[in-house]
Amino acid sequence: MSLVQKIWQERTTFLCFALVGVANTGVDIGLFALFTGVFGFQALVVNPFSYGAGILTSYVLNAAFTFRKKLSVKALLRFVAVCLVVFGINQLVLFVCKGLMGDLLAKLTATAVCLCVNFVASRLLVFKNEER
Repeated sequence: MSLVQKIWQERTTFLCFALVGVANTGVDIGLFALFTGVFGFQALVVNPFSYGAGILTSYVLNAAFTFRKKLSVKALLRFVAVCLVVFGINQLVLFVCKGLMGDLLAKLTATAVCLCVNFVASRLLVFKNEER
């Protein structure tokens, strides 16, 4: 089977992964807005907690719906490690692209690149061995 055929077979899983990404981004931004806007916390204090809540949401939803795997501490730790590496890639792509295309387009480019990297890493490294 060719790479293109394998990717085509994964399209539904990828779409679910992307939709989970929308949900976990909503959790992150929602908590961030709540704690900075309503409760008056400093952005740099709240951000790690809201981002962490987004990562946890992403792990739980991806395990349950995207990859249909049982939850485990081992997989969660792998997922967090993948997220940290992907964040580093995001920063690098943003840094490289921002001078070429402006901040917003660079951010969108970094997000698109990282969505693909995160999906492949999650599929191959995080959710590969756990059985439901």
